[in-house]
Order: sequence, then C-alpha cells, then structure tokens
Amino acid sequence: MRISEVVRISMEELNRAGGDIPKWLNVLLGGINRFIDVIGQALKNNLSFRDNFLGFQDQRKFTHGIELEILPQYRNLRVQGVLFLDSGIGGTISGWKLTRKQSGSIGIKINFAEGGSTQSDVTLFVLQG
Repeated sequence: MRISEVVRISMEELNRAGGDIPKWLNVLLGGINRFIDVIGQALKNNLSFRDNFLGFQDQRKFTHGIELEILPQYRNLRVQGVLFLDSGIGGTISGWKLTRKQSGSIGIKINFAEGGSTQSDVTLFVLQG
C-alpha cells in the first residue's frame, strides 16, 4: 500500500470548521500528528530491515563443526533465531544447528561444505524477543 500524502490535523482547520475549540486540544494534536508522521513514513516504505525486526547484525569467525554462543544485546531479551546473511570467502554453509541456552543465548554450530578445519567469517542477523 502506498500513500501519496500524509495529512495532518491543525487547529486552524478545526477553527474554520466552526465551534468553540479548547486550547488543550492543540497539545493533543501534536501527539496525534507525530503518530501520523511515523505511520506515514512506514507506509511509504521507508523502514529498513533493522526497523522491522528486533535484533542486531553480527559477524563471527566460525570453524567447521565448532559451536559459538551468541548472546542477546540486552539482559531482558532472549535470542529467538538467526538469519545467515553472508558466509564470507572460503566457506559455503552446508548445514547448521541451533541450541537454546538457559541464559537466553543461542549456540550455533555451522558445517561448511569444504569440511575439515574450514574457517569463515559469517555475517548473521540475530533476532531477539
């Protein structure tokens, strides 16, 4: 859905409509208009991937078959999952295993198609909740 113009509500428009408009309504309109602006920006497709999901991007060096622990950024959150964004140079991901930890972190074990002691910098997007 696209919108062409974000409409705001102003005291002048309400005064033109007639009637006795209380002064406190101007403060309420400020909050409503800020909300309309934010929603308008979202509907105009100006949100980034990071704006849509609670998480963070992380890059780690993984070794074939060795588990690394990923911690949430904030203590009150838990790691919900991981999206693999890039496997770097030298390693093609052929499989992975995620293990949930009591602490709210997650263990990630990556297997590379090249096997052995393959190492590669892997870029992840860690989803939190």
